[in-house]
Amino acid sequence: MRKVNLTDEQELITLLAIVRNNFGIDQTVVTGESRKQMHVICRQVISNIARIEKNIHPEIIGAKLGKDRCSILVYFNNHEPYYKTWSVYRDTFDKVYKDYCRLKNKRQVLRNMVNPELGLHIFNCFLFSIKPTPVQGGLFDKS
Repeated sequence: MRKVNLTDEQELITLLAIVRNNFGIDQTVVTGESRKQMHVICRQVISNIARIEKNIHPEIIGAKLGKDRCSILVYFNNHEPYYKTWSVYRDTFDKVYKDYCRLKNKRQVLRNMVNPELGLHIFNCFLFSIKPTPVQGGLFDKS
């Protein structure tokens, strides 16, 4: 077993949360033995985004998703033909990848903010989808 980097595991947890929020599929179902089409597609999408974006080793992805490294490599090798020809896979991949990039960009923007309290507030509003309340002394405060 490879050494698991904490950030790699956090990326996989983030991807599982994005799948749960978009499709209502629980983490235990995605990481389980289910062979339903949507569950397998979500597993493939999580695996491929982790490999493409963070170059996470297949053993680490497999351990988190309950699969072996060979399955993860098959998912990666089949990504291009599935993306070109299978509309369900393509739509699922695009939706999860778009949300992942949006979340990643939010994190990068919040790291560079002048007021860290405002950044934390915005990030929490994004994660929990609540209506943001104005913060005094923020970047957009006109008073």
